[in-house]
Amino acid sequence: MSYHILSIDAYTCHLSCDKGQLRCADGENPPRTIPLEDVGAVVLSSFKATLTSNLLIELARKRIGFVLCESYRPAVLLLPADRSTDTGLLRHLADMPARLRNRLWQKTLDAKCGNQTALAQAWNPHHPAIAELKRMAVTEKTAREAECARLFWSVFADTWANSDFRRGRHEEGVNNLFNYAYAVLLSCILQYLFALGLDPCFGIFHQSREHAAPLA
Repeated sequence: MSYHILSIDAYTCHLSCDKGQLRCADGENPPRTIPLEDVGAVVLSSFKATLTSNLLIELARKRIGFVLCESYRPAVLLLPADRSTDTGLLRHLADMPARLRNRLWQKTLDAKCGNQTALAQAWNPHHPAIAELKRMAVTEKTAREAECARLFWSVFADTWANSDFRRGRHEEGVNNLFNYAYAVLLSCILQYLFALGLDPCFGIFHQSREHAAPLA
């Protein structure tokens, strides 16, 4: 079996299974099919979708995960009862050694701070905060994530906004656009984490709390 993630987001469609083929029909275009052997998981975001119970059974028989979304955010996760790979993944996530967890977190910070530096430099290469941002991005200081974020948003404010810009969940203005974009991005990441059999409740560094997905 392949591990392609099949994402279906047509407004309306009908999903069924025929002779080992997943069949998708939207009523307007010719039906499209794909062998279930080529699918690792199915993510369904359609607003008006119907499907057959036979398809769900065939997905389970072939150990293919099924993620049903509401407003593009995962709402239902259907997994085969014997999908042991998920059990293994969950066990590894829950029992992750502190040394490995710290190494993964440092790699995450390297990527985040490095991307912030590259983007800020592309925006405004002569901004006075760039040099300090470059230095903080590669340091091992505990506060480097917060410091890089502060410098990054200062470059954004001076380049694209104004001196009154403040990044925050409840701030007004352009922050509403950022919050919307983050919500969309979070939904996409959640879709694929679930599709891969990873539980986003097991984070690397962020602590779990009610209705949170720290890994995402």
